[in-house]
Parts: sequence; structure tokens; C-alpha cells
Amino acid sequence: MRRRLRADALRRPATFCLIPPQRNAWRYPDKPTPMPSKLPEFATAFATYRAVTQIGEGGAGRVYECIADDQRYAVKLLTAAGPYREKARRFKNEILFGLRHRHPHIVSIVDHGVILGQGDSQPFYVMPMHPGSLRNALDAG
Repeated sequence: MRRRLRADALRRPATFCLIPPQRNAWRYPDKPTPMPSKLPEFATAFATYRAVTQIGEGGAGRVYECIADDQRYAVKLLTAAGPYREKARRFKNEILFGLRHRHPHIVSIVDHGVILGQGDSQPFYVMPMHPGSLRNALDAG
């Protein structure tokens, strides 16, 4: 990944300031407020996904098992921990990649949106829920 070095950073002897190109800037605040402890509801223009349980949590976000129209989905929500702007940029790339590419070995994205909070927002995307896990499938051979 290429980054531009700001001109004023060259004048300072010991510090460097790397910034991403502005044309791909992601328009989310530096840090949104954390989600409440209750399970969220994810609403988009096409459906409302009601969280049943939290499946997992990692460095970029949380994954929830959700139900909408009597079908099960997995919803990945970007969380506020860590360097948020970089995570938001990567999360946006995940969404765009998932929407553009169809392949049996790539999880498809069926919907996406944002949860609006008090002056901020947290993006999410919706995937089909597959039974089991990759670890179980690999162990089974």
C-alpha cells in the first residue's frame, strides 16, 4: 500500500506523518460510541435483521447471528476499538470486494448499511449463515 508523505513532515527531523490519499477517504468519525450491551437490530432499505446471538469478536468487529424473513444471516459490525479510520477503510474494501465478486470460495454479501448513533455511525454487512465453522469443515477432511 502506497502512502504519501506530507511536505511539512520533511522539515521536521525526527517525526514523519503518513496520510492516506484523500480520494479514498472514508467519512466516519475517528471513534464512534460503543454499542450498548443488548443485541442490536440492523435495518437497511430492504430488511431488518434481528440479532439472536453474538457469534464472535475480533480485531475489526463483531459477528452476530441474525434472523430476517425466517432466514438466518451473519452480520459483521465494525467496532470502535483501535485505529478506527484504517479499520473503516479496510471494512469498506471488504464490502466492495464482496459485492463485486461471486465465487464459491468467497462469502457473498447480500446487504449492507450503517447503524446511526448520536452523531456517528457504525457500518455493517450481511452474509448468508453457513452451518458449522471452517475449522470443523477442515477437521472433517
